[in-house]
Amino acid sequence: MIIFGIKDSHLTTQSISKQCESCKVSNNLQLSIFQRYVHVFWIPFFPAGKKYVTQCNHCKNILLNGNEFQYAFPSVYKEIKQYIRTPIWTYIGVVLVVVLLINSVIGEFKKSENSKVLVQSPTKGDVYKFKTEDGQYSLLKVAEVKGDTIYVFSNNYVATQISGLDKLLTHGDSTYRTDPYPLLKSDISKMFEKRDILEVIREQ
Repeated sequence: MIIFGIKDSHLTTQSISKQCESCKVSNNLQLSIFQRYVHVFWIPFFPAGKKYVTQCNHCKNILLNGNEFQYAFPSVYKEIKQYIRTPIWTYIGVVLVVVLLINSVIGEFKKSENSKVLVQSPTKGDVYKFKTEDGQYSLLKVAEVKGDTIYVFSNNYVATQISGLDKLLTHGDSTYRTDPYPLLKSDISKMFEKRDILEVIREQ
């Protein structure tokens, strides 16, 4: 369940030298400015404008609430906009998402580069995450390497999503067939180039 909404954060309160339209007393208006922002799980994601609340200290009436202030007192509004800025913290959520995306891209690139190296030097125990001809996902495990030929065990199970392979890996050797079949090293390289082999896992 995603919890999200809009919240207000107080930025500043200052006096306005104008007359109250309700009690007609001058120099008793106070303007409070709030920053509105969208939050997800209480983390600010991005700003959603500012809220202006004008109240008379004499009669306590709230005269303006919201965007009406900029039309009632345009000169004051213009002056305020010059120094009231949107706080940087209102973009925390967006920044976090961007950082996570960048880290994910970097991680996938490193994983791809590592797999590229491992494909060129197969060894017993290597596990290949691969895409089947019908668009599903499964595993191959290297049983033996002889010259230009790699003997692999195929897995008995497939996953509809690549993420399902991580769960399949937790079952160890129990899900693999016991009769290996041969593949040429060149075939493995071609499968990797075509993105049929998605990742190579080698135990440390």
